[in-house]
This record gives sequence, C-alpha cells and structure tokens, in this order.
Amino acid sequence: MKIILTLCLLLATLMMTAQNNIAQDELDKGVAAYEAKNFEEAFRWFLSAAQKGNTYAKNNLGLHYLLGQGVEQNFVEARKWLIDAADEGYHRAIPVLWEMDRPVVGMRMLTSYSLHDWEGTDGKYGFVDFEYNEIIIPAMYEDGGIFSLGEELAPVKLNDKWGFINWSNQVIIPFQFEEAHFISFVDGLAAVKQNGKWGFIDTQGSIVVPFLYDSIESGSFINGYAKVTKNGQTLYINKKGKEINL
Repeated sequence: MKIILTLCLLLATLMMTAQNNIAQDELDKGVAAYEAKNFEEAFRWFLSAAQKGNTYAKNNLGLHYLLGQGVEQNFVEARKWLIDAADEGYHRAIPVLWEMDRPVVGMRMLTSYSLHDWEGTDGKYGFVDFEYNEIIIPAMYEDGGIFSLGEELAPVKLNDKWGFINWSNQVIIPFQFEEAHFISFVDGLAAVKQNGKWGFIDTQGSIVVPFLYDSIESGSFINGYAKVTKNGQTLYINKKGKEINL
C-alpha cells in the first residue's frame, strides 16, 4: 500500500512528462484536477483519455479505482486498467498490480487442500478427508504443499526430490527438483529450484522461466508478474521470463 500511495503522490509530475500524445489534452486536464484534489473531475478526464488509448491515463484510472478516488472502489476495474498500462510499457504499474493481489495468494495457505501428516504417520505427508475419515493420498511423502485450484496438482517430496502429483496420487511431473514452492501454479506456473536457483515450469514440467533467481517472493506470478531477486537485486519478470527494471 505504501508503494501505491507513493505512486499517487507522484502522479501529477509523472504525467507532465508523458511522451504519449494520445488524448494529451484530456490527460493534462485530469492532472490539473488531481492537483486541485478534485478527484471526480480528474477521474472523468482520465477515463476519457484512457478510452482513447492513453497509457498514462490508464494507469491513473486504475489507481482511482483501486483507492476509490472520485469513483466507487472497484478492484476488477483497477486490475484491468493497470494491466493495460503495464502491458503497454508503463512499468510503474507493475508493483501496484503485484501488491494488490498478494493477499489473495496468501489466502490460499488457509485452504484445506494441503498435504499434511496425522497421528501415526511418523511425520510422513499425505491427505486425509477428516470429515469422512477417508485417506485420499497415503502418507508416503517427506513433505508436501497445496493442491492448485485449476490444475489440481500438488508439490510433494520423495527421496529428497520434489515433483507433482494429482488427486489420484499419480506422478504428473517427475521427482527431479531440489525444492518446490508449496503454493503452485498460481497464474499457471509453478516455482521450482534446481542447482540452487529458482525458475518456473508449466503443468507439463517444461521450463518456462530459466533457473536464474535467488528467491521468488510469494513463490508465484501475480497478475502476470513475479517479484524475484537476482544477484542481490530485486526485479520483476513477466511470464515469458523478460526481466523488468523499474
């Protein structure tokens, strides 16, 4: 949230240096209204400019929706306009996009679809449906994570290597990785570690983002971007592995 507020405070000065001349007059009027703290009028001008294709106005519009400035708060609209701005090269929108839905990823840790141990398993992980007292996945793994919502795959550790299984306990991605993040396939990709570095694979186990990174915050992509560290530097990458320095 601190990043978001900082971006809002910088909004006017950033827009005055905009190089996107599409609907520049509407953009300038929106900036003037924003500076005067007339947020409803600023919203109207930014909406007009954004609908005509102005990248900077799209970012501003997303922030208005996100913070409820001059318009009713709407995260769906905020996400839509901020993604448009980021995809069009306005990279300052990326940290906002990433932060706004990070709590949603965190909520997945509260799911009941996580592998676990239970009494008598000697610390081995499986999955038991306690409501029906039924063992779904036998307790045979050294560690395990959460079944993904769409792909219904979970990371598990066996013989000191990580792979992925489905609800039928079939191995879908072979045991080959040094580590796997317990929340997997958010935005369709899973974070795994090889030779001391992190990268991303798809549901077939194919490498999508090479093993280049020291850490991956939250272990996932959020709104199309992942926050990573490389050689002590924090940066963002998109789902094609392109590195984005802000």
